[in-house]
Amino acid sequence: LDIVEHLINLEDPPDPVIVDQTLEVLSGLFSMAARLCAERASDSQRAVIREVLAQAKKQVPNAERITLMHRLVDLFVEASGNMVLKLVRRGVKTDFIEQLEERHPHLMPPLRPNEAIYDRLGEAIDAKDGAAASDAVIELTRELRGHAVAAITNERERLSLQRMSS
Repeated sequence: LDIVEHLINLEDPPDPVIVDQTLEVLSGLFSMAARLCAERASDSQRAVIREVLAQAKKQVPNAERITLMHRLVDLFVEASGNMVLKLVRRGVKTDFIEQLEERHPHLMPPLRPNEAIYDRLGEAIDAKDGAAASDAVIELTRELRGHAVAAITNERERLSLQRMSS
């Protein structure tokens, strides 16, 4: 798993296909964690998750959104009670989006979150509906993946045009 970060860092900005595939795998992890969390979380864990979801659905800077998404995944994994899932989460925790944001702050325009997705996710967690939580996470991560890949693709095209005109 540690080779993924090296693949992403081969090019600057990274290959959007590798980024998309990485985010796709992370989406699957997040989805499974959300399902297990919805089924197993304690009332106090659900309360913390509701607070993070309330923050996440606001318009916040990308760096803060990334932090909130990591926090949600960590909360879901913890609430799942699944030790193997916790180990896998540690193994795939990557900071390539943070690195990309740091190297190219103009690259990732702010994402306007679809508040309804966050609301559905919170409702699914509260209702202990694992399937609905999983579906909401897939929808949410699809939106985030599309945003990241489009921004990276646009930057690569801009740089290519810039090189051709030089």
